[in-house]
Amino acid sequence: MKLKTGISYNMDALCFLNIMTADEMYVAKHKEAFDKWYPQLSDEIKLKMRNVVAARGNAMLSPIITLFISSLGDFNSRNLIELLGSFQEIESSMDKNSLSF
Repeated sequence: MKLKTGISYNMDALCFLNIMTADEMYVAKHKEAFDKWYPQLSDEIKLKMRNVVAARGNAMLSPIITLFISSLGDFNSRNLIELLGSFQEIESSMDKNSLSF
C-alpha cells in the first residue's frame, strides 16, 4: 500500500465544519474562528448543520465526510461544493476502494 501525504485545503475546510456545528468543545477550542464565521452562516445552513449533527449523534463530522471525499482520487484538485453534491460518484468510488458501509 502506498501512503500519500500532502497539503489539502479541501480537507482543512471539511475539518473546519466541526467548529461550525456550534458544539461546545469546538467553540471553546476555536472561539475566535467560531465568533468570526458562524454568524455569517445563513439560518438555513445552521439548521442543516444541526440536523446533520442530530442524525450522526455527535458533532464530529469531518472523519466520515473526509473518508467519503478522499475516496475520489482527484478530490484535492476539485471544487469542494461540487464534491459534496457528487453522491453517486462518491458512492461508486467507495465501492471500488472497499470503503462501503
